[in-house]
Amino acid sequence: MNTAILHYPSYHQRGQLKRASLESNSSYLSRYLQKNGIQLGDKMFLRPLWGGKREVSLNRTHYKIFFSSEKEKRLPTNMLFIEHQQYSSPLEVLELTLLNKKNFCLRSLTDGPFKLNGNYVFYALIEVGDRIVFDGVEISFQGKTSLVDEEASYSETFLKKYESFWPSSLGIVIEGETGVGKGYFAKKIHQRSRRYGSFVHLNISSLTPSLVEAELFGHVKGSFTGAICNKQGALEMAVGGTLFLDEIDSLSLDLQVKLLLFLESKSWRAVGSTKEQKGDIRFIFASGSSLKELVKKGKMRSDLYYRITSGLSLMIPPLRHHPDRLREVCLQFAHEKNQVIDEDLIKTYQKLSWPGNIRQLMAHLEKKIMMNSHKKITFDSLDDLFFESVEPIKEVTLKEFKTLKQLKKDYVEKVLLHFKGDESICAKSLGISIPTVRRISSNE
Repeated sequence: MNTAILHYPSYHQRGQLKRASLESNSSYLSRYLQKNGIQLGDKMFLRPLWGGKREVSLNRTHYKIFFSSEKEKRLPTNMLFIEHQQYSSPLEVLELTLLNKKNFCLRSLTDGPFKLNGNYVFYALIEVGDRIVFDGVEISFQGKTSLVDEEASYSETFLKKYESFWPSSLGIVIEGETGVGKGYFAKKIHQRSRRYGSFVHLNISSLTPSLVEAELFGHVKGSFTGAICNKQGALEMAVGGTLFLDEIDSLSLDLQVKLLLFLESKSWRAVGSTKEQKGDIRFIFASGSSLKELVKKGKMRSDLYYRITSGLSLMIPPLRHHPDRLREVCLQFAHEKNQVIDEDLIKTYQKLSWPGNIRQLMAHLEKKIMMNSHKKITFDSLDDLFFESVEPIKEVTLKEFKTLKQLKKDYVEKVLLHFKGDESICAKSLGISIPTVRRISSNE
């Protein structure tokens, strides 16, 4: 896949930006800064050595930042205080100003430069994703479109939709392709369940059939070769909490019987033990394939299927069917890594199928960060290689859909063919008149 990417050399990275550059450069520079520059309404994050992280919404045209070991006093909203133990009296160190009502620039008010994305400068226009380090204090910038609205996010909306179920002990089945985040939602459900016990995750597909029973029910010393001590099973560890059985579609038929017996009796015995144990456990099951189809194929017992699906069944859609969620994942990942991801790159990602879903997307972004020395995730050679190996989402056009008229014609012709061209029987079968059969079948 050949992709042409236009790179604009960032002036501030060379430490050469002058105040007049915003007025003297081409219209392309204006468009570039309109898209990438920090503007009114964007966010600034202050991370001092002492004290916690502070978020500032840039709603004023001028800010002064100063360090002091003294406690913050009542100050104007454009004066930003950062606690710094090395300064006994307040010292103005940085000034952030809005140039030409468009973009913010930052300049040093001291004799020393600040470090911008690894380069020392005294003065610079600030872009989305820039990271400033000055005397141990870190300052970063995020644009309005580079932050996730947690309340309106896919996961939050999804969880709120079923919030009345979470405090109950009702079992839950989560289906979805590999990597869609079934484990993520299972943890979120447990956190909102108000259960006092632990969240225990057991991935059945990662264990050999002989080990699944011991991991699930536990075992006693000497119960089999290698059992050199008593082992607590996942069921016992999850008492009072939630047991998340991942890849339940990998459970063998004989173990399905034992699991069903536990679900009915709420009691179990460790391998090699005669002692019964009981406990209140909330189950969340996850499957990468349709459990109903597994029942049809004889790979899952129907009685177990009806037992575990008697509660709430959820389906997590793949990323290719939910581009808004892909964008949220990208923004959340970049925010957690103190990075910014280019919006055009996200739009490109939304056109790909991502067969590995979130797991594949995050692994790709991790590699990009390792190869990137800056704080902005943009198109690079890794994307070029990746695009060649992943199929784009097939765009469905209107031409791919048949009209209702054509569908009726095709169906009538199919019935006619079944009755060997007998229009009378065809009309009777379809509940229409013979003239209607002739009209529909002969209509071009």
